[in-house]
Amino acid sequence: MNKFMRYINKLILENSGDSIEVKGDFIDREINTSIYRYGYSRPLNVEQIKEKGYEHLLDCPIHTFRAKTGIEMIHKEPTLKELNRIYDNWNNMTSALKKASDKKSLDFFGLTNVQHYNILKNEY
Repeated sequence: MNKFMRYINKLILENSGDSIEVKGDFIDREINTSIYRYGYSRPLNVEQIKEKGYEHLLDCPIHTFRAKTGIEMIHKEPTLKELNRIYDNWNNMTSALKKASDKKSLDFFGLTNVQHYNILKNEY
């Protein structure tokens, strides 16, 4: 494991009101998937969401969290295929990012990501 990946796995997370702040300058960089675990695709950032005309997603605190931090979180999707895609993506995150995601998922839903996925997948 290289030095940068060790840094990512040691992120310090802290709650700040309704949002989570991830300490580390990599979050503010242009998307560079090489800084994440192989196979992980970072969710669209705020600028990309605006460029694609999906500004309405930023009214949702879950999508805003994902866009600002680059951390995947399980949430209701329009199709089972998309739910499975984000679940697979969540599983490709590092353990540190999964912990950050679970912490915020517990705040939003009272469930971990795995618990939430297991409930949601039965709704399709």
